[in-house]
Amino acid sequence: MKKIIVIVDTSGSMAEDDKNAVVRYLLSGIGNLREKEEFSDCFFALYGWGEALQKVEDWGNIRFAFSGRSGTGGLEEIGKEEKEYGSLLLISDGNFTEDVKNAFLKLGRDRRTAVISVGMDARRSVLREISTKGEVFAVTELVTAVRSL
Repeated sequence: MKKIIVIVDTSGSMAEDDKNAVVRYLLSGIGNLREKEEFSDCFFALYGWGEALQKVEDWGNIRFAFSGRSGTGGLEEIGKEEKEYGSLLLISDGNFTEDVKNAFLKLGRDRRTAVISVGMDARRSVLREISTKGEVFAVTELVTAVRSL
């Protein structure tokens, strides 16, 4: 079974309406993937990460509050809680500090990491550093991003 941690950046920079809509679109897409034969061996653990860390247990009732500044603490917690997960899918605009980037690098050290870039202001160079293969996927490449893991 392939276990994938999905982290949605819910910091203030992601609070724009168009980014919220993109996140909803991507999460709906992941929900649909879970029902496809090709991805039947995948298990997704979903987290909202921003001002506070939020683990989502009920995929049918996802509610994220996009606000505040993001810190590194929640990422360390995910790393400890989800040790058996070998893959990481980050959905973000990359508008965070160097400390946060380093925390993502640490979290992804022993995991294959794919990144989906959200928003016209996305810092693709930062997101590229976090991705295992240095590749940043567009929103329309969700299936390709999951396959890369």
